[in-house]
Amino acid sequence: MENLPKEFSAIDTALSLHYSSSITTPKLFRICQKATSLVGKRIDRHTIERILGVDESLFKIISFKGSYDYGITVSIPLSKYGTLLLQRRAEFADKVSNLKTIEPVSLQEVAVLQSPVKSTSYRSPSTSPTKIAKGRQYEGLKKDPSSFSFKEKISAVQSSKAEGLSLLERIKLKERLNSNIDPKSKEKEDYHSYIHSKSSKIYDILYELASASGSINRTPVPQSFTLQKLISIIKDSSEYEISEDDISIVIKDLERKLGPTKLKLIEREHAKVIKVFNLDRAEDQKVFQNK
Repeated sequence: MENLPKEFSAIDTALSLHYSSSITTPKLFRICQKATSLVGKRIDRHTIERILGVDESLFKIISFKGSYDYGITVSIPLSKYGTLLLQRRAEFADKVSNLKTIEPVSLQEVAVLQSPVKSTSYRSPSTSPTKIAKGRQYEGLKKDPSSFSFKEKISAVQSSKAEGLSLLERIKLKERLNSNIDPKSKEKEDYHSYIHSKSSKIYDILYELASASGSINRTPVPQSFTLQKLISIIKDSSEYEISEDDISIVIKDLERKLGPTKLKLIEREHAKVIKVFNLDRAEDQKVFQNK
């Protein structure tokens, strides 16, 4: 029983991370896999049945029509879910401490029938579709830098026609435009936008991991994670493809923006470690409003 609050927190965190990039109900076994990775101990449906034995309202179990798989979600607003992790963990620990025994609740008894829904990506209000598209197409753009300025060139040439320039003058204008464009500068600017678009999501993952690993009495305690483990969790939680190098760059960018009092990347002999201090989501989100 003493490990149940930690196991509950791992499931809660894994589920919250899922909802940071998706609005679909996840499969229960998948959340258990992620929670197992977070806590380093096997978590399965029996763990969830024990948790429901403490409080059935903590999770909502979904039975998908025409499927043997269960889904898992919460009844609280998803927009507030991440901010409630510490509170939920503390309240759960209090309930467990007041129990002598726990009677597991069968998933079959509490499952609610629901039709499967196609996977749909989630975009937070702070993330523009344009930036996401740039990120996904970045590799292709890098191979052909001229594509960045294609529309601007066409627009300028068309404008020159309207002004009555001769063919020779239009050709000279086009050559002048080509000579003034710096593809490397434009490519760098686009990559910067791509990294910036990922910052808020990766910050959310760091925040939720730190919250889940924090002390039960809610006293801020610095948390440490190896860079490799963090990269693995981020890749597993991301709806869109992102490379390990890009994740490392985003983390370094967050370290620069937030400062060493909140986030610090430490290089040790055999591994890089991220040290997370007292993050303040409301205050920290302001750094993502400016590039």
